[in-house]
Amino acid sequence: MDIIEETTALGVPFCHFRTISNRNQYNLTYTKTATENQYEVHLIPLVIHQVNGKTIYDKDLRRFVCNKLLDFMAKNRCSLYFNINCIGLSNEYLVWKFLRWIRQYKSHVICEVKITEDNSNSIRFFEFYISMR
Repeated sequence: MDIIEETTALGVPFCHFRTISNRNQYNLTYTKTATENQYEVHLIPLVIHQVNGKTIYDKDLRRFVCNKLLDFMAKNRCSLYFNINCIGLSNEYLVWKFLRWIRQYKSHVICEVKITEDNSNSIRFFEFYISMR
């Protein structure tokens, strides 16, 4: 990964980086929530590489993002939160893949998932709480 900028702007910590193989650009930002010692994390793709309609992620992205999240939690002694709406199973696979990445990478990570399902439209709302032991 090639870090373009890592700083705090207007009280919001962020890391702007790009991948080496596809040159995709991402912002990883953390915003304070109303809950004490908790930040909401956002991974925002600025440039996405697609092949045949499928998004291609660099393999190094997994390790880099997990390291950044764990470093941030350790440095700030906090937990992380994020949410996502999924329509259909294909969108859910990336969410579960991310959780597998972070669980495999560090055994002392606790992930709690709350799922709200709207049966009428097959929409599932996921809320993730990630903390360290």
